Parts: sequence; C-alpha cells; structure tokens
Amino acid sequence: VHSQHSEAMDGCKVESFMTPAARVRMLPATASVAEAAQFLSEQHISCVVISDADGAAIGLISKSDICKHVGLGHDVAAPVSGIMSTTLLTVRAEDSRDSCADALFTHKLHHLIVVGDDKKFVGLVSAWDFARQVAVAIREKRERTEEEHLAARAMW
Repeated sequence: VHSQHSEAMDGCKVESFMTPAARVRMLPATASVAEAAQFLSEQHISCVVISDADGAAIGLISKSDICKHVGLGHDVAAPVSGIMSTTLLTVRAEDSRDSCADALFTHKLHHLIVVGDDKKFVGLVSAWDFARQVAVAIREKRERTEEEHLAARAMW
C-alpha cells in the first residue's frame, strides 16, 4: 500500500531523514520469534525488516508484535514469517515530510517502508526519525529567527 501526497511547502523530503536500506537491520523470514526478540534487544531497535531469500523486504516485525505473540502464549520458536506485518504502507524517498507524518498518523503506524520508483526497498522511516527531523527543523528555524533579530537590532 503506498501513501500518495503532494510535496510540502518547506521541501523537506523523506530521503533527508530516513534510515537508508544499507543501514537497516534485517532478519530472514526463517528466524524465530525468540531470535528476533534477542536481535531487537541487542541492537536497541524497535523493529526489524524481514527479508526473503533474495534479500528483498517482505515484512516488518516490531517489539509490539513480539510482545503480543508471547503474551498470547504462542511458541517463541515459531518463525517470524508467521507474525510479521506483510501489508506494509510505503512512502517514496521523494515524498514530503508532511505526507510521511500524515501516513504515520492516519494509519496509526510507527514505521514506514521507503521505496524507490521501481518499488524496491530503499529505506525505513520510524516515528522517531520523523520526530527528530521536526525537532531539528524547529531548532534551525529558531536559530535563524534569533540571528535575524540580532542582525535587525545591530542595524538600529
């Protein structure tokens, strides 16, 4: 499922704050739920992309998915392919920051898969990536405003 929105007026694009595919942690679909839980804990991450034998992104599993699975008493030796999310909402690297935020909010998600024009996996965006980007943008705007204010005072 792809989220389609227009570019924001500020021009900030998803590619400027996503985690590139080369840095995204992945596990094979054959990994067990226990292995995924250990991996998430060791890596200090909240989700992992699940890949097929060719390395293509086919799903996503989060700490929440694992907690639900374990909390319901299901077997932790089961493969992650049985509990991973496979209906993944995607955004494009050139989509706007605002469209990304809208997709996260509207669909109540914490992660979005980023795809290229060829629909192949190019990165991942988390709600934290977005929050960090917004915080940086706010800080930069505040600094520019302060600099402009000081420059205006210097002219008087």
